[in-house]
Amino acid sequence: TLEEAGQLVGVSKATVSRYETQAGPVKWIVVDALCREYGATDAEREAVVRLAKDAKQQGWWSSFADSIPESMNLLLTLEDEAVREDHFSCVYVPGLLQTRAYSTALQKANEIPLEPTEIERLVDIRMKRQEILT
Repeated sequence: TLEEAGQLVGVSKATVSRYETQAGPVKWIVVDALCREYGATDAEREAVVRLAKDAKQQGWWSSFADSIPESMNLLLTLEDEAVREDHFSCVYVPGLLQTRAYSTALQKANEIPLEPTEIERLVDIRMKRQEILT
């Protein structure tokens, strides 16, 4: 039970429930202890603990938080974790393959006029996204 698991590792049943339902942050040391109590193999335990440690790391885009819409967080998270992308476009060069000059020209041609500083910031974000390719 949640209560028994919590007692085994010294946390409340509510904490174990939050861990199992992904309803909040986790402490890797508790995750490690739970894995040991649940009888996970060393490889399984190490993989889960690594995930718990990595969960605290924010994506590179957090430094641009003031200029990236909240709706892009999911895209950037998925893109950051992707190992492959399939894309077809007959109208424009996909964002991850755009040069700085091309991206700047697209932003300048935007229907909604943008300030030069905003254009530069958006292009910087696009160029930063491309680093995932290397």
